Amino acid sequence: MAQKPAESGAKQRKPRSPSPPKPAYFIVQVLDESGQPMLFDKARVKIIGVENNADRVLEIVEGNAFPHAFYLRGYVGSKRPAPQEVPQAA
Repeated sequence: MAQKPAESGAKQRKPRSPSPPKPAYFIVQVLDESGQPMLFDKARVKIIGVENNADRVLEIVEGNAFPHAFYLRGYVGSKRPAPQEVPQAA
């Protein structure tokens, strides 16, 4: 069965392409036993990797390859403005 062509006045929607990856910045403090921030040598902090698979993260953290490793979880949401926030052309 043939589909009707779009009406002449209506715009056809283009499929949305995926958003490019956005950087995430994790701001970290090391706390002592009383919950107060403590000094540490920032030059000795090593990023082991970036993963989005929770099972893989657990393998790395619980494995023997990287002792004392831990993870920080973050989410980078969409920054698309809501329709009412779009500036109007004068």
